Amino acid sequence: MIFEKPNYHLTIDDGPSKNFVELVNWLDSKNIKATFFSLGHLIKIRMRDVTWAIERGHCVANHSYSHPDFSGLNYLQGQAEIIATQSLLDKAYKDAGVESKRIFRFPSGRREKKTIQFLEKEGFYNPWKHLVKGVDVKWTFDLQDWRLNREDVLDEILDKAKLISKKEHVILAHDRHKGDLVPFQKLCESIGIVEMGD
Repeated sequence: MIFEKPNYHLTIDDGPSKNFVELVNWLDSKNIKATFFSLGHLIKIRMRDVTWAIERGHCVANHSYSHPDFSGLNYLQGQAEIIATQSLLDKAYKDAGVESKRIFRFPSGRREKKTIQFLEKEGFYNPWKHLVKGVDVKWTFDLQDWRLNREDVLDEILDKAKLISKKEHVILAHDRHKGDLVPFQKLCESIGIVEMGD
């Protein structure tokens, strides 16, 4: 019997946090390339770190400027959230000497129809369209790592993570680990998100 290694696409939302550099260094030490869906107001603060991550081969993508619920915004407000963040990303990619990416994930996955049409018109794309339909990027498995700030849930999350059945997933994680990456690292290792490229 031939063992087929799972193909996991690690996506990390809501950064770049103050732990971003440490997180990227850990991912690099495990040969893991991630897609960071980042917020414009944090990119602005940590532009140098974002450029550095891009230079190291990670993808930094658009997650809006301020993480609003797009269903509560009008069309122009939604556009402004995306355009402001993409402008910062275009600069980071240019500074890194890498062609800019136009990849977007709605905050909390709450999609909005007119914004989807705007994304299509502006050339945004979904690199995992074969797994998650649409121009915006959704996920197929949520690590629920945002719950790791409570010690009692790590075992529960680890048990759930072991139930992954498909051979390919777009995995949702988050860049907000309050200074302790160890539970996140254990979670990634428990489901085989180690030694992987994209």
